Amino acid sequence: MNQVWTNLYSNAIKYNGPNGRIKVRGYERENVVEVVISNTGQGIPKADLPYIFERFYRVEKAHTRAAESYGLGLAVVKRIIDLHKGRISVDSVEGKETTFKIQIAKLSK
Repeated sequence: MNQVWTNLYSNAIKYNGPNGRIKVRGYERENVVEVVISNTGQGIPKADLPYIFERFYRVEKAHTRAAESYGLGLAVVKRIIDLHKGRISVDSVEGKETTFKIQIAKLSK
């Protein structure tokens, strides 16, 4: 799970806007733990949202920032969450905000 948090925090920082904000919130629900990570940045275009968890997919194909990335970070995040039988979702408004929500089942005592 450390890799999940590292990738999501790194993206939140990398794609945050000038003087932007990053929020990390955690919630304990009845059967799951939910972590919500959001930033006020460039957002993800609606057309790209269905593909962001695919390997090698990059939203910013022509910008210099994307050249530093291979498009594997979110694919790795999704795979790890799937292996833990969790769920990850994303909501984004282009030019405004992106929010990732992760839900993982609580461990039984």
